[in-house]
Amino acid sequence: MNETQFLQRIRKFLPGFFVKIHGGPMQMVGLPDLIGCWHGRFVGIELKVHPRKLTPFQENTFENIIQAGGIAIILTLRDHQVYANKNLGAKSLVFNVDEFSKNIMVEILNL
Repeated sequence: MNETQFLQRIRKFLPGFFVKIHGGPMQMVGLPDLIGCWHGRFVGIELKVHPRKLTPFQENTFENIIQAGGIAIILTLRDHQVYANKNLGAKSLVFNVDEFSKNIMVEILNL
């Protein structure tokens, strides 16, 4: 599964309001793939397919989101398993990509 297919699978289960960010020459570097609002809080979600990782620009953006009181989530797909990490912390959630649901997304947001 590539990143576009991963996005399509995840997107339909997002609670709140989210939009896909499409990069361009006039856009700030490092923005997450999805930005939105959930229960009044800003949320940035970056999708990665293993072995890709956050770039230094993305790490800096995530640190800024966290410092501003927002939520920063990285969802990494590896061997049909999704590894969810919130706010660059040590806590992660692991689940099968086929079992992804709105309940799992809410659980990730509440990590």
